[in-house]
Amino acid sequence: MTNHRNPKRPVLPMTCTSNLFSQECASNIDCRQDDAENIFYQDLSCGNFPVDKNEEQSIPYSPRKAQACKKIPVTVTTFVRHSKYSNGRKMINEYVKERRINQGSYGKVVLYRNSNSGTPYAIKVICKSRLRKFRITGSETAMADVLREVSILKTLEHPNIINLVEVIDDQKSDYLYMVLEYVESSTVSNILETKGRIDETTARRYFKDVIAGLIYLHHHNIVHGDIKPENLLVGENS
Repeated sequence: MTNHRNPKRPVLPMTCTSNLFSQECASNIDCRQDDAENIFYQDLSCGNFPVDKNEEQSIPYSPRKAQACKKIPVTVTTFVRHSKYSNGRKMINEYVKERRINQGSYGKVVLYRNSNSGTPYAIKVICKSRLRKFRITGSETAMADVLREVSILKTLEHPNIINLVEVIDDQKSDYLYMVLEYVESSTVSNILETKGRIDETTARRYFKDVIAGLIYLHHHNIVHGDIKPENLLVGENS
């Protein structure tokens, strides 16, 4: 399994509850966005809503020929195997555990490394039974929200959106694993706390990538809904 992204580029976490991606994702904008350098979106799980297709377009997009957005399909694995690597570290299938990255309301995110390629991945570990008990609306569970996230990420591909590589969902296991592209990063909030400010040139560069991602998402009827310094991740070498 190969990571086809530049790990030096930063990341922007993002959430979404749209269920509009049951069909193939096709776009009238250039999915490659070769000049995007700084900001990524990741974590499409809660707090957002679809845009009404009948509403007037308020964000411009490039009128290019439609194309499928996911060049490399997401791998869906229906079994999970727990073991230990030669150094004693825990393994999930071919992934070796390194360290916990963070803990969210829907689950923890752990850094794993592919034992064959050495490629690092951020794996989101989700307890299915716990999220089935947690309701985000009167009729919908948090687990349904996560499954929507998976379904959306399976279709999206953009330089400013974290790539979903694999989903591990064994019906005999209480855990679902989302294998995501990993990028070394720091939040804009942390940068502001450390440096006190971000110079105008850098801020403009980051803002350009934020807008590029938003144009792509809005064109696919997704609203982010939670853009703030804590959710903007900037790559280490940006």
